[in-house]
Amino acid sequence: MFKDLKVIKLIVIVGLLLAILFKIDFLQKSVYQLYTDKHSYEKNDQIKIYATSKAKYPIFSKTSLTDLQGNKIQEIELDLSYSQKEPEDVLLKGDESEKFIDFRLSTEMNSGIYLIAHKYPILITDNNLSDVTIVYPAMNNLINQKVEERTAITLKYEKTSFNRGVEIDDYTLGMKPVFEYIKTHCTVNYISDLDIENYKKIENTNNLVIYGKSGFWTPKMKSNLKKFITNGGNVLFICSYALNNVCWYDESNNAVTLYDKTRANAIESWLGYNGDDPRFVIGATYLFGGTSDHSEYNIIDKSHPIFNGINQLSLTSDLYNSSSVIWNDNIPEIDTRDTLFYSQKILAFNKSITPYGDNGVKGIFEHQPDTTSGKIINLGSEDWCLKEDKTLIINSINYLLK
Repeated sequence: MFKDLKVIKLIVIVGLLLAILFKIDFLQKSVYQLYTDKHSYEKNDQIKIYATSKAKYPIFSKTSLTDLQGNKIQEIELDLSYSQKEPEDVLLKGDESEKFIDFRLSTEMNSGIYLIAHKYPILITDNNLSDVTIVYPAMNNLINQKVEERTAITLKYEKTSFNRGVEIDDYTLGMKPVFEYIKTHCTVNYISDLDIENYKKIENTNNLVIYGKSGFWTPKMKSNLKKFITNGGNVLFICSYALNNVCWYDESNNAVTLYDKTRANAIESWLGYNGDDPRFVIGATYLFGGTSDHSEYNIIDKSHPIFNGINQLSLTSDLYNSSSVIWNDNIPEIDTRDTLFYSQKILAFNKSITPYGDNGVKGIFEHQPDTTSGKIINLGSEDWCLKEDKTLIINSINYLLK
Protein backbone atom coordinates (compact mmCIF):
# COMPACT_ATOMS: atom_id res chain seq x y z
CA MET A 1 0.00 0.00 0.00
CA PHE A 2 2.78 2.46 0.97
CA LYS A 3 4.60 1.47 -2.17
CA ASP A 4 1.57 2.39 -4.27
CA LEU A 5 1.33 5.76 -2.49
CA LYS A 6 4.97 6.52 -3.28
CA VAL A 7 4.36 5.72 -6.95
CA ILE A 8 1.28 7.95 -7.02
CA LYS A 9 3.23 10.80 -5.35
CA LEU A 10 6.04 10.37 -7.88
CA ILE A 11 3.58 10.51 -10.78
CA VAL A 12 1.97 13.66 -9.36
CA ILE A 13 5.36 15.36 -8.89
CA VAL A 14 6.49 14.46 -12.41
CA GLY A 15 3.17 15.73 -13.76
CA LEU A 16 3.57 19.03 -11.96
CA LEU A 17 7.13 19.41 -13.23
CA LEU A 18 6.03 18.72 -16.79
CA ALA A 19 3.20 21.26 -16.46
CA ILE A 20 5.69 23.88 -15.25
CA LEU A 21 8.16 23.04 -18.01
CA PHE A 22 5.52 23.35 -20.72
CA LYS A 23 4.63 26.81 -19.47
CA ILE A 24 8.23 28.03 -19.71
CA ASP A 25 9.20 29.68 -22.98
CA PHE A 26 12.80 28.45 -23.22
CA LEU A 27 13.31 30.59 -26.30
CA GLN A 28 13.50 33.67 -24.06
CA LYS A 29 16.73 32.27 -22.60
CA SER A 30 18.16 31.62 -26.08
CA VAL A 31 17.38 34.95 -27.75
CA TYR A 32 19.82 37.86 -27.64
CA GLN A 33 17.94 40.21 -30.00
CA LEU A 34 14.56 39.80 -31.73
CA TYR A 35 13.09 42.42 -34.02
CA THR A 36 10.93 42.87 -37.11
CA ASP A 37 11.25 44.85 -40.32
CA LYS A 38 8.69 47.56 -39.41
CA HIS A 39 7.36 49.28 -36.29
CA SER A 40 3.68 48.56 -37.11
CA TYR A 41 1.64 46.34 -39.44
CA GLU A 42 -1.85 45.66 -40.69
CA LYS A 43 -3.53 42.28 -40.22
CA ASN A 44 -2.65 39.69 -42.88
CA ASP A 45 0.65 41.48 -43.55
CA GLN A 46 3.69 39.34 -44.19
CA ILE A 47 6.44 40.38 -41.81
CA LYS A 48 10.11 39.58 -41.45
CA ILE A 49 11.27 38.40 -38.03
CA TYR A 50 14.97 38.51 -37.20
CA ALA A 51 16.37 36.72 -34.15
CA THR A 52 19.88 36.21 -32.84
CA SER A 53 21.45 34.25 -30.02
CA LYS A 54 24.67 34.35 -28.05
CA ALA A 55 24.74 30.55 -28.27
CA LYS A 56 26.42 29.08 -31.35
CA TYR A 57 23.98 26.21 -31.46
CA PRO A 58 20.71 27.33 -29.86
CA ILE A 59 18.41 24.43 -29.03
CA PHE A 60 15.06 26.19 -28.82
CA SER A 61 13.49 28.01 -31.78
CA LYS A 62 9.75 27.51 -31.28
CA THR A 63 7.64 30.20 -29.67
CA SER A 64 4.23 31.84 -29.90
CA LEU A 65 2.56 35.07 -30.87
CA THR A 66 0.16 36.04 -28.06
CA ASP A 67 -2.03 38.96 -27.14
CA LEU A 68 -1.25 41.08 -24.07
CA GLN A 69 -3.41 38.78 -21.93
CA GLY A 70 -1.23 35.78 -22.89
CA ASN A 71 -3.72 34.11 -25.23
CA LYS A 72 -1.95 32.25 -28.03
CA ILE A 73 -2.68 33.54 -31.55
CA GLN A 74 -0.14 31.72 -33.71
CA GLU A 75 2.93 29.51 -33.38
CA ILE A 76 6.27 30.71 -34.72
CA GLU A 77 9.38 28.76 -35.71
CA LEU A 78 12.35 31.15 -35.63
CA ASP A 79 15.67 30.88 -37.44
CA LEU A 80 18.22 31.97 -34.81
CA SER A 81 21.60 33.21 -35.96
CA TYR A 82 24.73 33.51 -33.84
CA SER A 83 25.63 37.05 -32.74
CA GLN A 84 28.98 38.23 -31.41
CA LYS A 85 28.06 41.91 -31.41
CA GLU A 86 28.87 44.04 -28.41
CA PRO A 87 26.13 46.19 -26.81
CA GLU A 88 27.63 49.41 -28.16
CA ASP A 89 27.44 48.11 -31.75
CA VAL A 90 23.91 46.80 -31.27
CA LEU A 91 22.71 50.18 -30.01
CA LEU A 92 24.37 52.10 -32.81
CA LYS A 93 24.02 49.83 -35.85
CA GLY A 94 21.55 47.18 -34.76
CA ASP A 95 22.15 43.45 -34.61
CA GLU A 96 22.14 43.18 -38.43
CA SER A 97 21.13 39.53 -38.59
CA GLU A 98 21.31 38.03 -42.07
CA LYS A 99 18.75 35.36 -41.22
CA PHE A 100 15.03 36.01 -40.98
CA ILE A 101 11.72 34.24 -41.41
CA ASP A 102 8.71 35.41 -43.39
CA PHE A 103 5.63 35.20 -41.22
CA ARG A 104 2.04 35.85 -42.26
CA LEU A 105 -0.11 37.55 -39.63
CA SER A 106 -3.57 36.11 -39.06
CA THR A 107 -6.51 37.79 -40.77
CA GLU A 108 -8.42 37.33 -37.50
CA MET A 109 -6.19 39.73 -35.55
CA ASN A 110 -7.73 43.02 -34.48
CA SER A 111 -5.74 46.20 -34.08
CA GLY A 112 -3.72 45.86 -30.90
CA ILE A 113 -0.41 45.07 -29.22
CA TYR A 114 0.80 41.47 -29.51
CA LEU A 115 3.90 39.75 -28.18
CA ILE A 116 6.43 37.31 -29.59
CA ALA A 117 7.81 35.02 -26.86
CA HIS A 118 5.72 37.00 -24.31
CA LYS A 119 8.27 39.79 -24.57
CA TYR A 120 8.74 41.44 -27.97
CA PRO A 121 5.83 43.59 -29.21
CA ILE A 122 4.17 43.48 -32.61
CA LEU A 123 1.75 46.33 -33.31
CA ILE A 124 -1.29 45.78 -35.54
CA THR A 125 -3.01 48.91 -36.80
CA ASP A 126 -5.73 49.78 -39.32
CA ASN A 127 -7.14 52.87 -40.99
CA ASN A 128 -10.79 52.41 -40.05
CA LEU A 129 -12.73 55.07 -38.16
CA SER A 130 -12.25 54.75 -34.40
CA ASP A 131 -13.46 56.50 -31.28
CA VAL A 132 -10.09 56.12 -29.57
CA THR A 133 -6.56 55.52 -30.86
CA ILE A 134 -3.94 54.22 -28.45
CA VAL A 135 -0.44 55.49 -29.22
CA TYR A 136 2.08 52.79 -28.31
CA PRO A 137 5.50 54.44 -27.59
CA ALA A 138 7.52 52.20 -29.93
CA MET A 139 10.20 54.73 -30.88
CA ASN A 140 10.53 56.06 -27.34
CA ASN A 141 10.83 52.54 -25.94
CA LEU A 142 13.58 51.88 -28.49
CA ILE A 143 15.49 54.98 -27.39
CA ASN A 144 15.19 54.04 -23.71
CA GLN A 145 15.79 50.27 -24.19
CA LYS A 146 18.89 48.99 -22.41
CA VAL A 147 21.32 46.56 -24.00
CA GLU A 148 23.30 45.06 -21.13
CA GLU A 149 22.72 48.18 -18.95
CA ARG A 150 23.69 50.62 -21.71
CA THR A 151 21.41 52.94 -23.70
CA ALA A 152 21.94 55.18 -26.70
CA ILE A 153 21.32 58.15 -24.41
CA THR A 154 23.91 57.23 -21.77
CA LEU A 155 26.46 56.56 -24.51
CA LYS A 156 25.55 59.90 -26.17
CA TYR A 157 25.11 58.28 -29.57
CA GLU A 158 24.01 60.48 -32.46
CA LYS A 159 21.83 57.66 -33.79
CA THR A 160 20.32 54.41 -32.63
CA SER A 161 19.08 51.57 -34.83
CA PHE A 162 15.60 50.06 -35.00
CA ASN A 163 17.21 46.75 -35.98
CA ARG A 164 17.38 45.40 -32.45
CA GLY A 165 15.14 43.97 -29.79
CA VAL A 166 12.84 46.18 -27.74
CA GLU A 167 10.93 44.58 -24.89
CA ILE A 168 7.40 45.45 -23.84
CA ASP A 169 7.42 48.24 -21.25
CA ASP A 170 5.87 48.26 -17.78
CA TYR A 171 3.56 51.18 -18.61
CA THR A 172 1.93 49.24 -21.46
CA LEU A 173 1.52 46.20 -19.22
CA GLY A 174 0.04 48.46 -16.56
CA MET A 175 -2.49 49.80 -19.07
CA LYS A 176 -3.94 46.35 -19.86
CA PRO A 177 -7.12 46.90 -17.79
CA VAL A 178 -7.69 50.19 -19.64
CA PHE A 179 -7.25 48.50 -23.02
CA GLU A 180 -9.69 45.77 -22.01
CA TYR A 181 -12.24 48.37 -20.91
CA ILE A 182 -11.94 50.45 -24.09
CA LYS A 183 -12.46 47.56 -26.50
CA THR A 184 -15.80 46.72 -24.87
CA HIS A 185 -17.09 50.30 -24.79
CA CYS A 186 -16.01 51.90 -28.07
CA THR A 187 -14.14 51.35 -31.32
CA VAL A 188 -10.37 51.39 -30.86
CA ASN A 189 -7.25 51.48 -33.00
CA TYR A 190 -3.58 51.17 -32.09
CA ILE A 191 -0.67 52.98 -33.70
CA SER A 192 2.97 53.58 -32.81
CA ASP A 193 4.26 57.01 -31.83
CA LEU A 194 6.26 57.09 -35.06
CA ASP A 195 3.07 56.46 -37.07
CA ILE A 196 2.04 60.02 -36.13
CA GLU A 197 4.53 61.17 -38.80
CA ASN A 198 1.80 60.10 -41.24
CA TYR A 199 -1.29 62.25 -40.60
CA LYS A 200 -3.54 59.67 -42.28
CA LYS A 201 -2.89 57.40 -39.30
CA ILE A 202 -4.68 59.80 -36.95
CA GLU A 203 -7.20 61.64 -39.13
CA ASN A 204 -9.85 58.90 -38.71
CA THR A 205 -10.02 59.04 -34.93
CA ASN A 206 -11.52 61.47 -32.45
CA ASN A 207 -9.26 60.83 -29.46
CA LEU A 208 -5.60 59.95 -28.90
CA VAL A 209 -4.26 58.34 -25.73
CA ILE A 210 -0.53 59.07 -25.39
CA TYR A 211 1.18 57.38 -22.46
CA GLY A 212 4.50 56.10 -21.13
CA LYS A 213 7.95 57.51 -21.80
CA SER A 214 6.88 59.73 -24.67
CA GLY A 215 9.53 62.42 -24.52
CA PHE A 216 11.09 62.16 -28.00
CA TRP A 217 9.09 63.61 -30.90
CA THR A 218 10.15 64.23 -34.49
CA PRO A 219 9.21 67.54 -36.18
CA LYS A 220 6.61 65.71 -38.32
CA MET A 221 5.06 64.03 -35.29
CA LYS A 222 4.86 67.30 -33.39
CA SER A 223 3.41 69.20 -36.35
CA ASN A 224 0.78 66.51 -37.01
CA LEU A 225 -0.25 66.37 -33.36
CA LYS A 226 -0.76 70.13 -33.36
CA LYS A 227 -2.81 69.81 -36.58
CA PHE A 228 -4.90 67.03 -35.01
CA ILE A 229 -5.76 69.16 -31.97
CA THR A 230 -6.44 72.24 -34.13
CA ASN A 231 -8.85 70.17 -36.24
CA GLY A 232 -10.87 69.21 -33.16
CA GLY A 233 -9.16 66.04 -31.99
CA ASN A 234 -8.86 65.36 -28.25
CA VAL A 235 -5.75 64.05 -26.49
CA LEU A 236 -5.19 62.35 -23.16
CA PHE A 237 -1.57 62.65 -22.00
CA ILE A 238 -0.28 60.24 -19.36
CA CYS A 239 3.41 61.14 -19.40
CA SER A 240 5.79 63.50 -17.64
CA TYR A 241 8.31 64.23 -20.42
CA ALA A 242 5.61 64.72 -23.10
CA LEU A 243 7.06 66.18 -26.32
CA ASN A 244 10.22 67.29 -24.58
CA ASN A 245 13.06 66.21 -26.91
CA VAL A 246 13.59 66.63 -30.63
CA CYS A 247 14.68 63.69 -32.82
CA TRP A 248 14.41 62.59 -36.46
CA TYR A 249 13.50 59.29 -38.11
CA ASP A 250 16.12 58.14 -40.62
CA GLU A 251 14.02 55.88 -42.85
CA SER A 252 16.86 54.89 -45.19
CA ASN A 253 18.82 53.38 -42.27
CA ASN A 254 15.81 52.47 -40.11
CA ALA A 255 17.27 54.49 -37.26
CA VAL A 256 16.49 57.45 -35.01
CA THR A 257 18.76 60.49 -35.12
CA LEU A 258 18.95 61.78 -31.55
CA TYR A 259 20.70 65.08 -32.14
CA ASP A 260 21.99 67.34 -34.88
CA LYS A 261 25.76 66.92 -34.63
CA THR A 262 26.37 70.16 -36.54
CA ARG A 263 25.08 72.07 -33.51
CA ALA A 264 25.13 69.76 -30.47
CA ASN A 265 26.89 66.75 -28.95
CA ALA A 266 23.97 65.35 -26.97
CA ILE A 267 20.17 65.20 -27.07
CA GLU A 268 18.33 68.52 -27.09
CA SER A 269 14.98 69.69 -25.80
CA TRP A 270 12.63 71.44 -28.20
CA LEU A 271 13.11 74.56 -26.08
CA GLY A 272 16.88 74.41 -26.57
CA TYR A 273 16.61 73.42 -30.23
CA ASN A 274 14.33 76.14 -31.58
CA GLY A 275 12.48 77.62 -28.60
CA ASP A 276 9.27 75.79 -29.58
CA ASP A 277 8.73 73.81 -26.38
CA PRO A 278 5.71 71.62 -25.49
CA ARG A 279 3.76 74.51 -23.92
CA PHE A 280 2.80 75.82 -27.36
CA VAL A 281 1.25 72.47 -28.34
CA ILE A 282 -0.10 70.93 -25.13
CA GLY A 283 0.16 73.81 -22.64
CA ALA A 284 2.61 72.11 -20.28
CA THR A 285 6.19 70.97 -19.75
CA TYR A 286 8.09 69.05 -17.08
CA LEU A 287 10.05 72.24 -16.33
CA PHE A 288 6.98 73.64 -14.56
CA GLY A 289 6.12 70.33 -12.89
CA GLY A 290 9.45 69.20 -11.50
CA THR A 291 9.41 67.02 -8.39
CA SER A 292 7.19 66.91 -5.33
CA ASP A 293 7.32 65.57 -1.78
CA HIS A 294 3.51 65.49 -1.72
CA SER A 295 1.71 62.36 -2.92
CA GLU A 296 -1.83 63.70 -2.44
CA TYR A 297 -3.74 65.98 -4.81
CA ASN A 298 -6.17 68.73 -3.88
CA ILE A 299 -9.17 68.30 -6.20
CA ILE A 300 -10.48 71.74 -7.16
CA ASP A 301 -13.73 70.71 -8.85
CA LYS A 302 -14.98 67.37 -7.53
CA SER A 303 -17.97 67.55 -9.86
CA HIS A 304 -15.74 67.30 -12.93
CA PRO A 305 -16.53 64.04 -14.79
CA ILE A 306 -12.95 62.73 -14.60
CA PHE A 307 -13.33 62.52 -10.81
CA ASN A 308 -16.51 60.41 -10.85
CA GLY A 309 -16.27 57.86 -8.04
CA ILE A 310 -13.02 59.37 -6.78
CA ASN A 311 -12.79 60.90 -3.30
CA GLN A 312 -9.02 61.07 -2.95
CA LEU A 313 -6.12 61.12 -5.40
CA SER A 314 -2.48 60.35 -4.72
CA LEU A 315 0.57 59.54 -6.82
CA THR A 316 4.28 59.38 -6.19
CA SER A 317 6.39 60.03 -9.26
CA ASP A 318 9.96 61.12 -10.03
CA LEU A 319 8.76 63.90 -12.32
CA TYR A 320 5.58 65.77 -13.24
CA ASN A 321 4.37 67.60 -16.34
CA SER A 322 2.69 70.92 -15.61
CA SER A 323 1.59 74.34 -16.79
CA SER A 324 3.12 77.61 -15.64
CA VAL A 325 1.20 78.94 -12.65
CA ILE A 326 0.81 81.97 -10.42
CA TRP A 327 0.00 81.36 -6.74
CA ASN A 328 -2.80 83.33 -5.11
CA ASP A 329 -3.40 82.62 -1.40
CA ASN A 330 -1.99 79.08 -1.72
CA ILE A 331 -4.21 78.39 -4.73
CA PRO A 332 -2.48 78.06 -8.12
CA GLU A 333 -3.85 79.76 -11.21
CA ILE A 334 -2.52 79.13 -14.70
CA ASP A 335 -0.39 81.94 -16.05
CA THR A 336 -2.49 82.61 -19.15
CA ARG A 337 0.20 84.87 -20.61
CA ASP A 338 2.37 81.81 -21.13
CA THR A 339 0.48 80.03 -23.94
CA LEU A 340 -2.52 82.25 -24.77
CA PHE A 341 -4.84 79.23 -24.93
CA TYR A 342 -8.59 79.79 -25.11
CA SER A 343 -9.25 77.68 -21.98
CA GLN A 344 -6.85 76.44 -19.29
CA LYS A 345 -7.94 74.75 -16.08
CA ILE A 346 -6.21 73.19 -13.11
CA LEU A 347 -8.38 70.25 -12.03
CA ALA A 348 -6.21 68.99 -9.16
CA PHE A 349 -2.88 70.06 -7.69
CA ASN A 350 -0.22 70.08 -5.04
CA LYS A 351 3.04 71.97 -4.69
CA SER A 352 6.23 70.99 -6.46
CA ILE A 353 9.83 72.07 -6.82
CA THR A 354 11.02 73.13 -10.27
CA PRO A 355 14.29 74.48 -11.72
CA TYR A 356 12.76 77.92 -11.09
CA GLY A 357 12.09 77.40 -7.38
CA ASP A 358 9.56 75.83 -5.01
CA ASN A 359 6.52 77.51 -6.56
CA GLY A 360 5.65 74.81 -9.11
CA VAL A 361 2.65 72.51 -9.38
CA LYS A 362 2.15 68.78 -9.75
CA GLY A 363 -1.26 68.83 -11.31
CA ILE A 364 -3.99 67.49 -13.54
CA PHE A 365 -5.03 69.89 -16.29
CA GLU A 366 -7.59 70.51 -19.00
CA HIS A 367 -6.60 72.74 -21.93
CA GLN A 368 -8.26 73.90 -25.13
CA PRO A 369 -6.08 75.99 -27.47
CA ASP A 370 -9.01 77.75 -29.21
CA THR A 371 -12.81 77.65 -29.50
CA THR A 372 -12.88 75.03 -32.28
CA SER A 373 -9.90 72.90 -31.29
CA GLY A 374 -9.96 69.66 -29.36
CA LYS A 375 -9.43 69.31 -25.62
CA ILE A 376 -6.31 68.13 -23.85
CA ILE A 377 -6.47 66.26 -20.55
CA ASN A 378 -3.00 66.07 -19.00
CA LEU A 379 -2.56 63.72 -16.03
CA GLY A 380 1.06 64.82 -15.60
CA SER A 381 2.87 61.48 -15.18
CA GLU A 382 3.19 58.05 -16.80
CA ASP A 383 3.10 56.51 -13.33
CA TRP A 384 -0.72 56.65 -13.41
CA CYS A 385 -0.35 53.67 -15.78
CA LEU A 386 1.13 51.65 -12.91
CA LYS A 387 -1.59 52.43 -10.37
CA GLU A 388 -3.89 49.50 -9.66
CA ASP A 389 -6.96 51.74 -9.71
CA LYS A 390 -7.50 52.92 -13.29
CA THR A 391 -10.64 54.97 -12.56
CA LEU A 392 -8.98 58.33 -13.33
CA ILE A 393 -7.69 57.18 -16.73
CA ILE A 394 -10.98 55.53 -17.72
CA ASN A 395 -12.99 58.56 -16.58
CA SER A 396 -10.70 60.83 -18.62
CA ILE A 397 -11.24 58.76 -21.75
CA ASN A 398 -15.01 58.70 -21.23
CA TYR A 399 -15.02 62.47 -20.73
CA LEU A 400 -13.20 63.07 -24.01
CA LEU A 401 -15.51 60.65 -25.83
CA LYS A 402 -18.60 62.78 -25.05
